[in-house]
Amino acid sequence: MSKDPDYLISPELIHSEFENGTLSKSETFNAFEIIIETSSEASLRHQAIEMLAKISFDDERAFKILESCVISDEHQMVREKSLILIYKLFQSKTFSIIKWALKHEQSLSVLKTLLELSENIEDPQIHSLRNQKIEHFSETFGIIPQDLSFILGFYNSIINENPRNGDYLRKLGYDYDGELLDGPEDHYLFNKHFLGRCFYVVEDDRIIGVEFIERDELKLEKLIPSLKKLSNLKYLSVWNLKSIPESISSLRSLRGINFRSLDYKRLELPANITDLTNLKVIILDKACFNPVSKPLLQLIKQNIAPRYLVEGVHPEDAVNLGLLDVYFGRKLEKNYYKLPYDIYYEINGAGHVVKIVILKGIEQFPLSFIPSPIFSLVYLEELIISNNFIVDIPSEIKNLTRLRKLDLSYNPIRHISHSIRSLKNLEWLDLYGMEVKRFPKVLMELSSLKYLDISGTKIKRIPDSITNLKNLEYLGLPNNMEEFPQYISALNLIFRQKIEEDRRKKIKQQIKKNNKKRKKEKKRQKKFKISQSEWEKGWENWGKNTK
Repeated sequence: MSKDPDYLISPELIHSEFENGTLSKSETFNAFEIIIETSSEASLRHQAIEMLAKISFDDERAFKILESCVISDEHQMVREKSLILIYKLFQSKTFSIIKWALKHEQSLSVLKTLLELSENIEDPQIHSLRNQKIEHFSETFGIIPQDLSFILGFYNSIINENPRNGDYLRKLGYDYDGELLDGPEDHYLFNKHFLGRCFYVVEDDRIIGVEFIERDELKLEKLIPSLKKLSNLKYLSVWNLKSIPESISSLRSLRGINFRSLDYKRLELPANITDLTNLKVIILDKACFNPVSKPLLQLIKQNIAPRYLVEGVHPEDAVNLGLLDVYFGRKLEKNYYKLPYDIYYEINGAGHVVKIVILKGIEQFPLSFIPSPIFSLVYLEELIISNNFIVDIPSEIKNLTRLRKLDLSYNPIRHISHSIRSLKNLEWLDLYGMEVKRFPKVLMELSSLKYLDISGTKIKRIPDSITNLKNLEYLGLPNNMEEFPQYISALNLIFRQKIEEDRRKKIKQQIKKNNKKRKKEKKRQKKFKISQSEWEKGWENWGKNTK
């Protein structure tokens, strides 16, 4: 006894009933036809067409249903599947339906299938219609016809998987399903064209750069086939990657890559990444530097370090500059200084890097820690990394034993490693604005210090052991100082302190209090070998600077 097909919702279930003999071919056909003509669910109509093809091969009724879908179905997925089945099952009737579709079809997804199906058809009219369609869409996207295959491939492999990206597509004049709208909006923004979750950059009508802004995990291997068709592709940026496929090495024209991982996790570069010999700009998540992988190190030695070698940098330091180059995504300038944002280096006669300056890091990505490659520049004498978000002076700082100047001003530093005591040659230390609330006692072991600035901090007291810094000539103090060391007068210091008007009296009272102890200070003066005149001059200068 046959079942009423009106109650059979699932096309797979209908086909199963046909297979086990419960439904006849005619009943099965009728059930599929009802779903195709009446269902509001595109996925059900798509499934019904697939199942219909399994039971009907050379059937005029089946052709009419498929033809009707190509012409009138509202969803591109159904129209595309119908075209494919007509081409496969009804080759003698293919030409007419393909001609119609080439004239009227506006879906990117269906267009890709149309161009593939019609590519090898030797028919002058189809050939002409095909070229007209390619030229029309190429003009719409502002690119050469050869690059259109990338646009179509991207839409077919990525956008079809998630229709929510129609909001982005509207920028390009396409509706939620990829249909061309009347009066397309201007789609040019920041020198980039919108395409779903993708930007593409055009130069001389050729796509030279592509950026994918996927909000969820993106599988780059799905995009490689389309990207390979872009013969002029120079720059590739992909966000939310889980892995980098080996097939990336096939994009030989690439000059710049920007790969960001899903949840900022470490991305492993494939060993054959070194096949990209034209790469000059490499941007990766900071997790890729801890530790540096062999493929990344080899890529830097091969592609990045040579630009520093030609500037006279020692080979070992050239690799470390190359790492910083990748870290910041830009070349470090030599002997170059330009406020307010810049990064540059200086070398000595032997080619070793002796100075690194990073002012506000990269504007979009300010530093939250000192980049590890810096600690391998063992000849470094000056390190200036101001106005960033560095919170820690790590233990690796001990490697920079030749360091004479360390400027970490305008950073919210909360921790200073005791390893800083290894910097025996340090003469200049600027910690303006750090968030440490107590004076770091480890600084007392920096016996060579001549300049120390802790102004702009919340430090209220300085320990008496400050007098151990016998070479100190300059001390920058915060506004909120409550008490000064009893024997600070023994040091010939120039103080700098911005004092609020309502605090001047308190400071003057502190000075008078300390002046009463002058007699007791005389023994301290002899110990530090400071004459009375020098001592009084130091107090006089300090008093002037606090007025």
